[in-house]
Amino acid sequence: MASINMSGDQTDQFYRYKRPKLEIKFMKGRTYLVNIREIADKFNYRPTHLIKFLAIEMSCASNLNHEWLSGKQPIDKLEKALDLFTKDLVLCRSCQSPDTQYFLERKKSMKICRACGVVKKVRTSHKILKHIERTPPDIPNDEFNVAGILSRKKTSGFKNHT
Repeated sequence: MASINMSGDQTDQFYRYKRPKLEIKFMKGRTYLVNIREIADKFNYRPTHLIKFLAIEMSCASNLNHEWLSGKQPIDKLEKALDLFTKDLVLCRSCQSPDTQYFLERKKSMKICRACGVVKKVRTSHKILKHIERTPPDIPNDEFNVAGILSRKKTSGFKNHT
Protein backbone atom coordinates (compact mmCIF):
# COMPACT_ATOMS: atom_id res chain seq x y z
CA MET A 1 0.00 0.00 0.00
CA ALA A 2 1.36 3.39 -1.00
CA SER A 3 1.79 6.23 1.49
CA ILE A 4 1.31 9.96 1.08
CA ASN A 5 2.77 12.76 3.20
CA MET A 6 0.08 14.40 5.32
CA SER A 7 1.57 17.86 4.83
CA GLY A 8 0.72 17.84 1.13
CA ASP A 9 4.40 18.24 0.18
CA GLN A 10 5.21 15.04 -1.69
CA THR A 11 8.84 15.96 -2.40
CA ASP A 12 10.08 15.12 1.12
CA GLN A 13 10.54 11.34 1.17
CA PHE A 14 11.62 11.35 4.84
CA TYR A 15 8.52 13.15 6.17
CA ARG A 16 7.45 11.48 9.40
CA TYR A 17 3.66 11.64 9.16
CA LYS A 18 2.14 9.61 6.36
CA ARG A 19 -1.32 8.35 5.48
CA PRO A 20 -2.38 5.53 3.17
CA LYS A 21 -3.23 6.49 -0.38
CA LEU A 22 -6.98 6.39 -0.98
CA GLU A 23 -8.16 3.17 -2.61
CA ILE A 24 -11.46 3.14 -4.50
CA LYS A 25 -13.61 0.66 -6.43
CA PHE A 26 -16.30 1.39 -8.99
CA MET A 27 -19.41 -0.79 -8.78
CA LYS A 28 -22.98 -0.16 -9.99
CA GLY A 29 -22.49 3.56 -10.57
CA ARG A 30 -20.94 4.14 -7.16
CA THR A 31 -17.46 4.89 -5.89
CA TYR A 32 -16.62 2.69 -2.90
CA LEU A 33 -13.98 4.04 -0.51
CA VAL A 34 -12.06 0.88 0.36
CA ASN A 35 -9.61 2.11 3.02
CA ILE A 36 -11.39 5.16 4.41
CA ARG A 37 -11.30 3.70 7.95
CA GLU A 38 -7.48 3.55 7.99
CA ILE A 39 -7.25 7.14 6.74
CA ALA A 40 -9.76 8.31 9.36
CA ASP A 41 -7.72 6.58 12.09
CA LYS A 42 -4.61 8.49 10.98
CA PHE A 43 -6.57 11.76 11.09
CA ASN A 44 -8.20 11.07 14.52
CA TYR A 45 -11.67 11.54 13.00
CA ARG A 46 -14.60 9.22 12.37
CA PRO A 47 -14.90 7.65 8.89
CA THR A 48 -18.32 9.28 8.54
CA HIS A 49 -16.68 12.72 8.79
CA LEU A 50 -14.39 12.00 5.86
CA ILE A 51 -17.15 10.44 3.74
CA LYS A 52 -19.45 13.40 4.39
CA PHE A 53 -16.63 15.84 3.60
CA LEU A 54 -15.85 14.07 0.32
CA ALA A 55 -19.56 14.03 -0.60
CA ILE A 56 -19.80 17.78 0.00
CA GLU A 57 -16.64 18.49 -1.99
CA MET A 58 -17.72 16.23 -4.89
CA SER A 59 -21.33 17.51 -4.78
CA CYS A 60 -22.77 14.03 -4.69
CA ALA A 61 -24.82 11.75 -2.48
CA SER A 62 -23.19 9.35 -0.05
CA ASN A 63 -23.97 6.44 2.22
CA LEU A 64 -22.15 6.76 5.51
CA ASN A 65 -22.76 3.16 6.62
CA HIS A 66 -21.66 1.46 3.40
CA GLU A 67 -18.86 3.95 2.62
CA TRP A 68 -19.69 4.94 -0.95
CA LEU A 69 -20.21 8.07 -3.02
CA SER A 70 -22.66 8.20 -5.90
CA GLY A 71 -21.24 8.32 -9.43
CA LYS A 72 -17.74 7.61 -10.66
CA GLN A 73 -15.56 10.05 -8.76
CA PRO A 74 -11.99 10.61 -10.07
CA ILE A 75 -9.24 9.60 -7.66
CA ASP A 76 -7.24 12.81 -8.20
CA LYS A 77 -10.16 15.00 -7.10
CA LEU A 78 -10.77 12.77 -4.08
CA GLU A 79 -7.10 13.04 -3.08
CA LYS A 80 -7.22 16.84 -3.44
CA ALA A 81 -10.30 16.92 -1.23
CA LEU A 82 -8.51 14.79 1.40
CA ASP A 83 -5.56 17.22 1.25
CA LEU A 84 -8.00 20.09 1.88
CA PHE A 85 -9.47 18.20 4.87
CA THR A 86 -5.95 17.66 6.19
CA LYS A 87 -5.01 21.32 5.81
CA ASP A 88 -8.21 22.71 7.37
CA LEU A 89 -8.99 20.22 10.12
CA VAL A 90 -5.97 18.04 10.87
CA LEU A 91 -2.70 20.00 10.67
CA CYS A 92 -1.68 22.28 13.53
CA ARG A 93 -1.50 25.88 12.38
CA SER A 94 1.55 26.55 14.56
CA CYS A 95 3.89 23.62 13.95
CA GLN A 96 2.20 21.89 10.95
CA SER A 97 2.05 18.59 12.86
CA PRO A 98 -0.93 16.33 12.10
CA ASP A 99 -0.86 15.05 15.68
CA THR A 100 -3.94 17.03 16.75
CA GLN A 101 -7.17 16.20 18.58
CA TYR A 102 -10.52 17.86 17.89
CA PHE A 103 -12.86 18.68 20.80
CA LEU A 104 -15.73 21.00 21.71
CA GLU A 105 -15.40 23.65 24.40
CA ARG A 106 -18.50 25.74 25.16
CA LYS A 107 -19.97 24.91 21.73
CA LYS A 108 -16.79 26.07 19.96
CA SER A 109 -14.80 23.78 17.71
CA MET A 110 -11.26 23.53 19.03
CA LYS A 111 -8.19 21.41 18.39
CA ILE A 112 -5.17 20.78 20.52
CA CYS A 113 -1.78 19.82 19.17
CA ARG A 114 -0.11 16.91 20.90
CA ALA A 115 3.28 17.99 19.57
CA CYS A 116 3.46 21.64 20.65
CA GLY A 117 0.48 21.85 23.04
CA VAL A 118 -1.21 24.80 21.33
CA VAL A 119 -4.99 25.02 21.69
CA LYS A 120 -6.67 26.81 18.79
CA LYS A 121 -10.11 27.38 17.44
CA VAL A 122 -10.83 25.49 14.21
CA ARG A 123 -10.97 28.15 11.52
CA THR A 124 -13.01 26.91 8.62
CA SER A 125 -16.42 27.81 7.31
CA HIS A 126 -16.92 24.44 5.65
CA LYS A 127 -20.31 22.73 5.94
CA ILE A 128 -18.67 19.64 7.47
CA LEU A 129 -18.07 21.49 10.75
CA LYS A 130 -21.77 21.27 11.67
CA HIS A 131 -21.71 17.51 11.11
CA ILE A 132 -18.53 17.12 13.18
CA GLU A 133 -20.00 19.21 16.02
CA ARG A 134 -23.05 16.92 16.15
CA THR A 135 -20.90 13.77 16.18
CA PRO A 136 -17.47 14.72 17.59
CA PRO A 137 -14.54 12.32 17.21
CA ASP A 138 -13.84 9.90 20.02
CA ILE A 139 -11.00 10.92 22.29
CA PRO A 140 -8.76 7.88 22.81
CA ASN A 141 -8.38 6.48 26.30
CA ASP A 142 -4.65 7.05 26.67
CA GLU A 143 -2.51 9.50 28.60
CA PHE A 144 -3.91 12.34 26.50
CA ASN A 145 -6.57 14.21 28.44
CA VAL A 146 -7.91 17.43 26.92
CA ALA A 147 -9.50 18.67 30.15
CA GLY A 148 -6.31 18.03 32.10
CA ILE A 149 -4.12 19.85 29.60
CA LEU A 150 -6.49 22.81 29.46
CA SER A 151 -6.66 23.12 33.24
CA ARG A 152 -2.85 22.95 33.50
CA LYS A 153 -2.48 25.68 30.86
CA LYS A 154 -4.94 27.95 32.66
CA THR A 155 -3.25 27.55 36.04
CA SER A 156 0.35 27.72 34.82
CA GLY A 157 0.02 31.00 32.96
CA PHE A 158 0.11 29.74 29.37
CA LYS A 159 -1.93 31.78 26.93
CA ASN A 160 -4.52 30.30 24.61
CA HIS A 161 -3.27 31.02 21.07
CA THR A 162 -6.44 31.64 19.07
